[in-house]
Amino acid sequence: MEESNKKIVVCPNCGVEQEYNSEFPYCKRCGLFLPESLLNKKEKVSSTKETLRGGAILLFLLFVLIFIFYSRFYASIGMIFTVILYIISFFITKREDITEKDKREKASP
Repeated sequence: MEESNKKIVVCPNCGVEQEYNSEFPYCKRCGLFLPESLLNKKEKVSSTKETLRGGAILLFLLFVLIFIFYSRFYASIGMIFTVILYIISFFITKREDITEKDKREKASP
């Protein structure tokens, strides 16, 4: 019965779920201030978008090095590909948000 009285908060920055403590309202992982308005909101940060964007940025930097030292043609194609991949990551997050909302609506009676 005590579990229903727990106030759970999800950090909007890193997505960790933790019990809300009014004396120390900060995220245990990243230190972000957690206002009471975030209580019982179960929205997690999509890790897919972060992974895709980070990978696109790292690939872009790799292709910059390839451009400088090896081949301008292949590096230009790779840079264009990574920019397109980075832009696509914005649309993927919207699709994931829609599917997560649908799952929550179906789960709650």
